[in-house]
Amino acid sequence: MLKKKFIGWLILLTVQQGWSQTGSQSPYSYFGIGETQNQTASFQTGMGGLSYAVRDSFNINFSNPASYASLRLTIFDISVSGSYTKYQSQTHTQTLNNGRLNYLSIAFPIIYKVWGSSVGLLPYTAKGYNLQTVGTINDSINYINSYEGSGGLNRLYWGNGFAVSRNVALGLNLSYVFGNINRDRATEFTQAAYYNSSYQIATQYGYVSAQAGLQFKTDSLFIKRNKNFERYVTVDSINGLDTIKIKTDVLKGKSGIEKKKLKAEKFLRFNAGFTGALGQTVTETSDVFVRTYKRNNVGVILQRDTILYATNAETKRDLPGAIGVGFSLQEINKWLFGIDAGYQNWSVYNERNNALDDAYKVIVGGEWIPKYNSAKYAQRIAYRAGLRYEKTNLSLNNTAIHDYTLSIGAGLPIRKDGVTSAFSAYHSKLNVALEFGIKGTTKNSLLQENYVRLTIGVNFADQWFIKRKYD
Repeated sequence: MLKKKFIGWLILLTVQQGWSQTGSQSPYSYFGIGETQNQTASFQTGMGGLSYAVRDSFNINFSNPASYASLRLTIFDISVSGSYTKYQSQTHTQTLNNGRLNYLSIAFPIIYKVWGSSVGLLPYTAKGYNLQTVGTINDSINYINSYEGSGGLNRLYWGNGFAVSRNVALGLNLSYVFGNINRDRATEFTQAAYYNSSYQIATQYGYVSAQAGLQFKTDSLFIKRNKNFERYVTVDSINGLDTIKIKTDVLKGKSGIEKKKLKAEKFLRFNAGFTGALGQTVTETSDVFVRTYKRNNVGVILQRDTILYATNAETKRDLPGAIGVGFSLQEINKWLFGIDAGYQNWSVYNERNNALDDAYKVIVGGEWIPKYNSAKYAQRIAYRAGLRYEKTNLSLNNTAIHDYTLSIGAGLPIRKDGVTSAFSAYHSKLNVALEFGIKGTTKNSLLQENYVRLTIGVNFADQWFIKRKYD
């Protein structure tokens, strides 16, 4: 079985050192429909990928569509990343650099405080491997097995979020998932007397999926006490953010002549989030080409015979559902701390010799802003950090494959020209995140990936689609 031969791949890993522009270069991407990609925005990457219970008026959280209801401005978000990975087995070490475009997305409020919408394109899975094993027949006939894979699936989504009450929002992402996955397998003999063989399959995907989301919030106000005054306080939206709107203190027993301004000490918000997507059966369409061949003395393939050539072969494939739940606590414009948990039932995936396990993840992360409206730039920066643990959908040589990641990041405000307010001028941000991770293990003749990944995202937030009263 192919999983049992994984040890041979690791010893003869043929990924060459250099620069790649694929979503994945991991040998682990051989299995299933590829290595699943993080479905989070760049501002969340610095917090370990924290997302389910994150409500942000000036960032796009496409991980939970209910968050679109909190949008205050039109936002355009684009992100790229680059990584350095060291592959390590018990006997060999190899390194590779990789870079790619992460996603493009845009979001905007349709009805202020009630209805927000988002459209975007982001990766879902990626394949990228080049592996070899060697073998001998009867101690005299030598051969090389080669395995190559490329491609992946992408999500083109349209989402909407609705505030059904002051504290509850619901949302739905509709996605068209599409892409191509190419897999080549060849056996070549070192002796010219024998014919080589190759198996090539190119598979196309195209299907619709849906993800539902819910977010709940509740606010707490901490006001300096004064036993002689009654407190009148409401929470309103000022400058696009939920902030404290203070009326007055009215002296007890009087007609309201004597008044005193209230001073709030803290404004805390508790958030809870939930997302869910149902599993589904999709149709793969594949072109299959099986042949035998020889190479001439300069390596050019000379075709000998076609064993099988089939086009548009359809196969039914079961894909997993997913659920996620998260909680966060924040002091508005100051700090946020949260925890997420997610689960996907990949065990339903039904491909021969390619069984997968259920996957789950846990994330802890947060951010801190020293003083959001300060005149000093460094105090307006959002400083972020997070930890992520993931039990992947792979188990090889009776060993589960785990992924551990530490991330740090920052949201660097970008000033908007012509705006005098220190707060209003800096809604846009340059989001930077650095991740340090370990995936897999060298135990049981497996492969460990030690990676460093830099993510950079640019978030432009502004008021669009507003008709000018004056030219």
